[in-house]
Amino acid sequence: MEISGGAPIVKNSIFKNTYSGIVIAGGSKAEITGNYFEEIKYTQGAVFVGDSCPILKDNTGQNNVLNGIYFYGSIDDDCTFYQNDNFPYIADFKVANTGNLIIKPGVIFKFKKYGKLDVEGGLFAQGSPDKKIIFTSLADDYGGDTNNDGSSAETRIFFWDKIYFNANGEGSFIKNAEIRYGGIPDPDFRYRGVIYVVQTGVELEDIYFKNNGPSGHTLYLENSSSTVKNSIFDNNEIGNGTAITITGQDQNVLENNAFQGFSCNIRKDGQCILPLP
Repeated sequence: MEISGGAPIVKNSIFKNTYSGIVIAGGSKAEITGNYFEEIKYTQGAVFVGDSCPILKDNTGQNNVLNGIYFYGSIDDDCTFYQNDNFPYIADFKVANTGNLIIKPGVIFKFKKYGKLDVEGGLFAQGSPDKKIIFTSLADDYGGDTNNDGSSAETRIFFWDKIYFNANGEGSFIKNAEIRYGGIPDPDFRYRGVIYVVQTGVELEDIYFKNNGPSGHTLYLENSSSTVKNSIFDNNEIGNGTAITITGQDQNVLENNAFQGFSCNIRKDGQCILPLP
């Protein structure tokens, strides 16, 4: 099924043993809810979305080449992502400076190797203690075997890159979330952790950072006025690197965070701070 533009409703349907499931483009505001996808052969997802913002909610599937929703292009307006059971979003898009991405509890994002999310507008990710928002590698089987390979044994060699907040991201937040297996960019780019905040302030609260930053950083704050609190930085599988790196102007608030498995917990302007502030 191909949808271009408009706002059709597709709900409670079964898509099985076809080349593509649903392809959505042309700025469509379609409503795709409660559908099931199986044996879809399209390599870019059982559902593919390009430069559109449909409502995608309570969809699921199994045994597809890519078990999930491939989201590509640019978000230029307000766009809300809803939970789909064991059917994550494969992120290959950016939030433009006119856009706002709202993420509901229980949403799972997965990224291909070196994949990243550039936030030039706003990102508002509010999870809950029992429905955390997840950002992880496509090779990670958390939330289902998305790449249908039967194993997550290779997760550590398929690190994704980062979420990048630039100067227009003031007021963005991620709360009640888990961020896993990120922090490695394409070899042509600099290492700046799994979250990189530049010349803006974001709120990062109640986040479990798991095995990010083999590059040397997990969270990188550059000329930032961010708040980071009640979060756990766990690098035990890697056992190296710095949890929080601060450079330039420092108006950050760091409160009630815990650290495991790092060679330095907080580094400011090149110096490891001990004792911790």
